[in-house]
Amino acid sequence: MNWNRLLALGLEAGTKAPEFELLDQDMKLHKLTDHLGSKVLIFFYPQDLSPGCTAQACSFRDHNESYKARGIKVFGINTNSIQSHKKFAEKHKINYPLLADQDKAVARKYEVLLPIGIANRISFLINAHGFIEDKFSWLPWKNYAKSLETRFTPSKK
Repeated sequence: MNWNRLLALGLEAGTKAPEFELLDQDMKLHKLTDHLGSKVLIFFYPQDLSPGCTAQACSFRDHNESYKARGIKVFGINTNSIQSHKKFAEKHKINYPLLADQDKAVARKYEVLLPIGIANRISFLINAHGFIEDKFSWLPWKNYAKSLETRFTPSKK
């Protein structure tokens, strides 16, 4: 039995990141392969406009320039509709793509789909060659992006 999959704990570091083709809140198509050569951070989250997910998404909004400066492209993914993402992005001024995985195929591929049909709160840092460099979970919602960033940013001495 694959407990990781059953518990929606996500793929492990070192795994080839599954390809995806998803539309964002502005109906723009995003493919993982279009970003080979760059690092990509994808964060799965359960629900648009819920308090915890809003805090998490706004944390990435507030730190997006820091991620860009490090050459990391940020994408949020959940199983809500494009219209839901648009409303969420407009209300909270989200400055990165929110990808709609309405058929739950990408959440399944990354092994983050919970039995109740929503994505678990797990993030993946994908390297420039398309492999999962690291996986992150159980970070505080409000400071999610900053907490995550400190885990892969070398400290200055």
